[in-house]
Amino acid sequence: MIPWVYSDVAWSRVAELATLAFDLYSTDNIAKQIVEQAAEEIVLSVTICVQRIGLASEGPFPVVLAGGVLQNEIMSSLVTAKLQSALPSAEILHPKVSPALGAALLCLQGTHVSVSATV
Repeated sequence: MIPWVYSDVAWSRVAELATLAFDLYSTDNIAKQIVEQAAEEIVLSVTICVQRIGLASEGPFPVVLAGGVLQNEIMSSLVTAKLQSALPSAEILHPKVSPALGAALLCLQGTHVSVSATV
């Protein structure tokens, strides 16, 4: 496995392994453990960030599940369930537009440019 990874270090090549783990999730215990551990690590990272910036004590706050791995239904469901348990005041959101478009729309909010559903 190590020679395979280091023969071409493109992230997209390594990311293909996530798809394989998701495909095997329901039939292979090792794949299931890998996916569940990854979900735990995502939740741990979010929880630490929330604690460090003090969001948990401020009432409801949004957590947006964005990114390629979180587009997978298995991972999204696992992370959502674990986040709801770890951070009950978190409002779990799934993006309706790409992160880049969302960032551009946020930038436009502070300007005099009118933004509509059709932009």
